[in-house]
Amino acid sequence: MATICETIQPSPAFLLDKHSSKDPVLQDIRKSMELLDLKSGVLSGLLQSQKSVPSLLLWDEKGLKRFNEWTECPHYYPKSKESEILEANKHRMAEALPSKTVLIELGCGNLHKTLIILSALATQGKEVQYYAVDVSESALRTSLRALQAEMNCFPTIRISGLIGTYDDCVDWITNNPATAHAPSVTFLWVGNSVANLSKAEASNLMGSFRQACCTAGIQCRFLVSADACTDASKLIKAYNPRFGPSCSFLRHGIQHVNRLFGMSLFEDAIWDCTIEYDRQASEILAFYSPKVDVAWALDSGPVTVHQGEMIFFFRSGKWNEEQMGNIARQSGFQVSQVWKDSQEEYGFYLLSS
Repeated sequence: MATICETIQPSPAFLLDKHSSKDPVLQDIRKSMELLDLKSGVLSGLLQSQKSVPSLLLWDEKGLKRFNEWTECPHYYPKSKESEILEANKHRMAEALPSKTVLIELGCGNLHKTLIILSALATQGKEVQYYAVDVSESALRTSLRALQAEMNCFPTIRISGLIGTYDDCVDWITNNPATAHAPSVTFLWVGNSVANLSKAEASNLMGSFRQACCTAGIQCRFLVSADACTDASKLIKAYNPRFGPSCSFLRHGIQHVNRLFGMSLFEDAIWDCTIEYDRQASEILAFYSPKVDVAWALDSGPVTVHQGEMIFFFRSGKWNEEQMGNIARQSGFQVSQVWKDSQEEYGFYLLSS
């Protein structure tokens, strides 16, 4: 009997990325390095009346490693929820996607989850040009090397990376000649990453991707996962800001700031990390706050942070099916299929335009 690797053969006309080197091909799609100037973003956020620092501080290579360590914690329920849904529904998800598609994952992705989806597509003989989009070249290269090593025996799956922001990706789809030959684009957005944005921001971003695909004459859809847990005690345990891997990840932002500025701007001993569960807004919010008044003389001007004053840096929405439906409609999509865990605390949503 022939193996999957022996029977699946790609259509040469479909493969957008013709390279066959051992390392995945990375394309730098950044329009402006200013968009990734985290130091300026920190300065700008600290000068506002409601202070904040960019959440991107969490997502360099070291931060991604700490996040992956957090996902191994027993209290971090999203990982097991996603795995449950994917293992039970991977073939149905694959059946719902076109036989030929470009699959663009927003973020480096979790190797295990991405591997499940790509393997299911491959076993059905579907031809996929996969791209992962991330701002960290090193994290992207490391992740894609591992993914390509796992997928080498599936010739219908091609793996590449795009270095840049989500906005850079929108522009790339609009103007990249190669995408004009793609029959369709599926955006993969897992790990509840969609809910690191506000509902309005998520809707606007998905709408921008839809418009870019319309401009390029390409059909598009989203496969998005979203956390709908409303159990406050469960959330507090999962997002514990004081102990364990969750604490290490959440405090990584202030350590990153110190590296950016080459000084201990945030002295670890005098800064707390706290979280709030806003039930009405259905989201976890995370803040840094000092135990004493702190004053800095920065290039942009003097900044004072008073004792207990909160600096926002991280959001994780907890959106149910109704809320996801509203977000989809506002961005020009509709929910066409939903797959949930047994407790209906987590869902994967296929959004069609």
